[in-house]
Amino acid sequence: MSTNKSNTKTIDRSNFRNKKVYTSSKFFFKSHLIIILCVLLLPLWAFGSNDFDKALKLKISKIQEQFSPYLIYLKKGNSVYFSKNVALAPLSIIEESTKIIAVDSKLKIALLTVDKFLQAMEFKIPQENSDVFFLLTNNGFIKIFNVEGIKDGNFIKLKGTYSLGSLLISTDLEPLGIIVSTNEESSEVLLIKAVEKEIEKLINRKPGWLGIQAQTITEDLKRVLLSDYGVVITNIYQKGPADKVGLKRGDIIIEADNVTIKEVRDLQDLLSIKFSGEVITLKVIRNETKKEFTVTLEEPPELINPAEIKPPSIPGVEIIEIPKNFKESIKGVYINNISENSPALGILKKGDIIVELNRYGINNTQDFYEIISRSKGDLLILLYRQGNFQYVIIPAQKSR
Repeated sequence: MSTNKSNTKTIDRSNFRNKKVYTSSKFFFKSHLIIILCVLLLPLWAFGSNDFDKALKLKISKIQEQFSPYLIYLKKGNSVYFSKNVALAPLSIIEESTKIIAVDSKLKIALLTVDKFLQAMEFKIPQENSDVFFLLTNNGFIKIFNVEGIKDGNFIKLKGTYSLGSLLISTDLEPLGIIVSTNEESSEVLLIKAVEKEIEKLINRKPGWLGIQAQTITEDLKRVLLSDYGVVITNIYQKGPADKVGLKRGDIIIEADNVTIKEVRDLQDLLSIKFSGEVITLKVIRNETKKEFTVTLEEPPELINPAEIKPPSIPGVEIIEIPKNFKESIKGVYINNISENSPALGILKKGDIIVELNRYGINNTQDFYEIISRSKGDLLILLYRQGNFQYVIIPAQKSR
């Protein structure tokens, strides 16, 4: 019995050992099968990875070749060539030296004139499910990023901070838009195709015209006009925008659209980004009283009829430069004609030379117009007539 028990145990052990061996063999076979499959598939996986890398490198190469010429490097970012030697740039990076065609604060862009003539890019709208893009930038060196974003109306919100003016490109290598704003966490791309018609309107709009001539208030003029800064209107174009709202010669513009106007260039810079149909609010000083005017700008006339331009003068008195054949060597302006209904008739004569006006020396007609435009009372005139100098006075009621 003991032997049988022993034999039974031995068989059991033998069966157990045999079972264990079989199990080990099965595991060994499975393990080796996985290894063999991995070894067989590894070259295929490696081949696919190389293909992916090659495709990516090819796309990056195409992006650089195709789109980098359209990127124009500015000090604070980039502008992107649009068409007709016009580039688009984020409004916040515009420099004083740039030639601005138009601005749109809603779209956060400015249109600039550039010295490039390229074939216009055909911008596209990304597909609704697009969330991965390429981004081309130039900070002195061309860089291409792979970025993630979400479409939001006419914009795409990108994760991360990138250079303003960078060009967003789809994975199919289609241009989409430019970065117009950025913060510490995200960047905002304007989709150009979505606003293309608005941009075309901006390009084709004519600049706004105010319809005045003006000069900066000099140190000498400060004492007379009683203003420390501003520009004084020397001429108003008849039926022009300024004339329609009641602006007058002698008005001193001190502010325009909440911008302080210290010299003529300040006003010119502001008008350079205004267009026909837009309004400009002017604060002026008239007779030591502050007034406010809202002017709707118009298209500048292609040709202004000289009859419509009325430079400041004495009614009925025609002033010209001294003729070259005038025998005397003298500075001033020449009275070329006096109409019969002029209030100065009998005081001034044709052929008189006006040498001084209100004790200011006159060298040319511009001097005459500027001085008379700020004169408020009687006119004290020093004349040169037939070899003699003499003072005459035109009373205020007759000089206007």
